[in-house]
Amino acid sequence: MNGRDPDRDLDDLLERDPRIGRQLRLLRAARLKTPPLDRAFRSALRRQLLAEAYHRYEQQARPGFLAQVLSGPRFAFATGLAGIVLIAVLFLANGNLFGPGQVEVIPPSHPVGVDQPITVSFNQPMDHKSVEESIRIEPATQVAYTWQGNNLLIQPASGTLAANTQYHVTIAPQAKAAAGAPIGKTAVVAINTTPVLTPSPSPTATPSPAAQVITITSERNLASAGSPLGWSQDGLTLYYLAGGDVAQIQSDGSGQKNLLSGGVTAAALSSDGHRLLAFQGAKLLTLALPATSSPEVLGSVAAVSGVGWQNATPIYWTGQPGNVTFFNAADRTQLGATPVPAGSLYLAPDGSKLVYTTPTGTSSANPGGQPHLYDFSSRADHPWAQTISSNVAWEPGSTRVAYLSAGSVQLGQPDGSGAKAILSVTGSSAWLAWTPADQLLVATASGTWLLKPDDPHPAQLASTAVGDLPTWAPSASRAAVVRSGALWEIEIGTAANATLDLAAGGRVVDQYEKARIDANAAAAGSLLTASGARTTAPPAGGDARLTRYFVITSQVTPTDVRFNVRLIFAKGSDEVRYQDELLVLIAAGGSLKIDAVTDSPAHDLGKGPTVNSVQPGSSVLVLVFDSDLDPGTVRGSVTITGEGGQAQAITATYASRRLTITGALVSGHNYKLQVSSSLKDIAGQPLQGGYEYDFVAP
Repeated sequence: MNGRDPDRDLDDLLERDPRIGRQLRLLRAARLKTPPLDRAFRSALRRQLLAEAYHRYEQQARPGFLAQVLSGPRFAFATGLAGIVLIAVLFLANGNLFGPGQVEVIPPSHPVGVDQPITVSFNQPMDHKSVEESIRIEPATQVAYTWQGNNLLIQPASGTLAANTQYHVTIAPQAKAAAGAPIGKTAVVAINTTPVLTPSPSPTATPSPAAQVITITSERNLASAGSPLGWSQDGLTLYYLAGGDVAQIQSDGSGQKNLLSGGVTAAALSSDGHRLLAFQGAKLLTLALPATSSPEVLGSVAAVSGVGWQNATPIYWTGQPGNVTFFNAADRTQLGATPVPAGSLYLAPDGSKLVYTTPTGTSSANPGGQPHLYDFSSRADHPWAQTISSNVAWEPGSTRVAYLSAGSVQLGQPDGSGAKAILSVTGSSAWLAWTPADQLLVATASGTWLLKPDDPHPAQLASTAVGDLPTWAPSASRAAVVRSGALWEIEIGTAANATLDLAAGGRVVDQYEKARIDANAAAAGSLLTASGARTTAPPAGGDARLTRYFVITSQVTPTDVRFNVRLIFAKGSDEVRYQDELLVLIAAGGSLKIDAVTDSPAHDLGKGPTVNSVQPGSSVLVLVFDSDLDPGTVRGSVTITGEGGQAQAITATYASRRLTITGALVSGHNYKLQVSSSLKDIAGQPLQGGYEYDFVAP
């Protein structure tokens, strides 16, 4: 029965008398209530049934008919058969008739403190020795076992667990219950440990905030020549026209390449930064951005004075200087024409109107510099009452214009009415440009200002002009300008820089990583500088998702704040992969922002030791691992190099998951720590890919 040895004595007796078949079938069909289990039940029941059967068989007296039916060897054998059937039912229902039933392993329901043991609970008494011998722990850890009833307490030999770690306790199938039956299948229990809490700093007096002064925080030469056309929507790529070429360049000066080479005389970028319109070699071309294919030819035109956009419609014009006619570049239909000659044109951001000035040397009725408003919808022309001496800067909403007239910057309606002076300047020329935040940049020979139309206190950025043709990025903190023909980028911020503070930096890192866990790209991007936005990349989770992070080490240097962060990826609740990330924060615009993001390759968890924290000191560097290391592999696995790659004299000692490195490090100097993959844990697994840490000696 069920693989056990048959009882041949009972089988022989039952086979001799087929008349008990009915009783046998009735017994088999019975639904018997499972009795309490007892180790000696089977053998005792067998002895009792056999004794009763033989006793009745050997009786000499002839019983009555009913007695013959209900007694005698045949009924005894039927009763014995019923007992065997009962045994089979119990065996099949419980898997092991006299064992304790299926073993269940009960994992902890909450994270475990680093100073607490890992507790694995069972639903019944267990064979302690077999359980302990069948356990494997990852990360590899030397442990001691203590039993409290059905609870197994696993205590690391070092006294504490690794912080911010998911331990996997694997119990092999040969582990046995106290009754002797093996559990029969592998059981894996995942336990997370809590992070080590950082002590709160002692409270200090809060200084009075310094007045923030708006200023140019950085300048960068992007190209030796060029006129800016506009920025990509993310503000990282600048498109410009130089020597007949349309080119692009990243805001850090990298990634320069030509999009259209040679013969381009006019080009314009759409307001969303997604399309470029150009006139090249008697052809009107459009190019989708970022450029991944060849430009589309809209048509051939003999001569073009300029190109632009009316919202999403590309347009071009001819006849400048002179009477200018405007056309739809897609179908060459006429959109309108100026009734008088035009010298300079200033198209509104939405392309619905334009302000133009008459060229110098026209009739006395139209002196040079006389502005006009031309409305495309009504094809009406409105001369202004005054002259201007600078470019016209349209407000982003196409509702007002700024210009220089009579020694002051004026703000008024597009037809020249309702003008008011908002800034007095020295000189007869200036370059004006609106930022996306509705601030006006005014650059003159005597200084550069940034002001809001209704603010009587403009911020002077510099005592000289920042350059010509300011073209603002969507971030409202950076602009491209032209200086002596060269293309420059300027960044605007506050002179009172944010303090390079670990606590403030930690808050920024927390916001950034939580935004990435929530897949909130906008929130994460708002914490990056332009340089940081170029270096960041999606976490390398593959088929796993980013679920948590923790800081391995952090440090303040004279110029930045650095955080090494461990990113943890999981499938469901099982943590399977990690990636280390270096975040460099700088003071930008009165706050800390992430200026660089550098990611290490991704590694599988549970495949070797990992560095969980680094604690730098003036002459000591302490690395805390999640695994117990093989002390014999420490020697020769650690190096520190200084500036210029010079190896430093160091001593490395190991105890209780802590690798202590001492050496004569010079304060303020840059060093690189390298731990090779020759370092192994007690299970013989190497440090995957090694470990590197760049730091400045405190």
